[in-house]
Amino acid sequence: MTGPTTRSTSTSTVPSARPVEVAVEKRPSHLLLHVRGEVDIATHERLAEHLAAVDLSGVTAVDLRLDELDFCDSHGVRQLLAFAQDARSAGCTVTLTDARPQLARLISLLDAAPAA
Repeated sequence: MTGPTTRSTSTSTVPSARPVEVAVEKRPSHLLLHVRGEVDIATHERLAEHLAAVDLSGVTAVDLRLDELDFCDSHGVRQLLAFAQDARSAGCTVTLTDARPQLARLISLLDAAPAA
C-alpha cells in the first residue's frame, strides 16, 4: 500500500486528501463497512453513492468501521446518520466501531436527537 500523495502550495508541501472509499465485507446476515479517506463538502456525495449501493437484503447487523476515516465534516456525519437510519428502517442493528472519540460523540449525540 502506498502512502498519500503530496501537492505543493506556494509555501509548503502538504498531503493530498485520500478519496473516500467504502469496502463492504459480507458475512452471513452481517455487513462490515470499512469507511476510508476523507469526507467533506467536496466528497460527501461520493460517500452517499457508496452507501446507497450497499445491499441490506437478508442483513440483520451492520458494523460501520471508521478507524481509517481520516476526516469527516458535518456533510459526512449527515451521510453516515442517514445510512444508519435507513439500515435501522430495514431491520438492521447498526454499530459504530473504531471512530475517533470526537466523531463518535458527535454521531451519538445527533443520532439520539429527536427529528425536527
